[in-house]
Amino acid sequence: MHLQFYLPESWQWVKQKLGQNSLPCTKDEIKEISVAAPGPLKILEDSEATVKAFLDELSSSHIIHLACHGKQDPADPLKSALYLYNGPVELSHFMQKQHLQSPRLAFLSACETALGIQHLPNESIHLAASLTFVGFLSVVGTMWSIQDSDGPEIARHFYESLFEGLENSHAEWDSATALHNAVQKLRESGVSFMRWMPFIHFGI
Repeated sequence: MHLQFYLPESWQWVKQKLGQNSLPCTKDEIKEISVAAPGPLKILEDSEATVKAFLDELSSSHIIHLACHGKQDPADPLKSALYLYNGPVELSHFMQKQHLQSPRLAFLSACETALGIQHLPNESIHLAASLTFVGFLSVVGTMWSIQDSDGPEIARHFYESLFEGLENSHAEWDSATALHNAVQKLRESGVSFMRWMPFIHFGI
């Protein structure tokens, strides 16, 4: 199993172009995932997390996890993007990739990756749902901005649940149940519903 994790922790480009703040808890997020994962991880962070590096590795990864800023473009949905070290990975970039392996899971630990469009309630064109059409069997996204400190908490419980029992090579992961369990843990901690509600699962 090839696990792929991207944490573009250097925010020079993001600050200049988007006016966004840094996300310091992404470091904690990858630590939590590393503990839960059944094997070594391929991690791209800081200056390694370039658009080219991401796209080069994409086709060989069974799981990708992106902890970064995200933005939906309601005027041009194909420009909705995840922001890496040196620029955006737009939805159009994913659509150009072919021969994606399966099973495939994308966890988009970023803001607005499953944000609907108010004037098109029945036509949700956003990153999370669209990735299911370009080869991902399962996608986790967010309906609005999430609190930075919730990323590590959700990630820990999600991957603990996902990988439980996978010592058996014939076992299959259940990402929908894993997300349910992770959100339930966050909810039980007593946080506002605005913090546990945005996480959503697409696919199987």
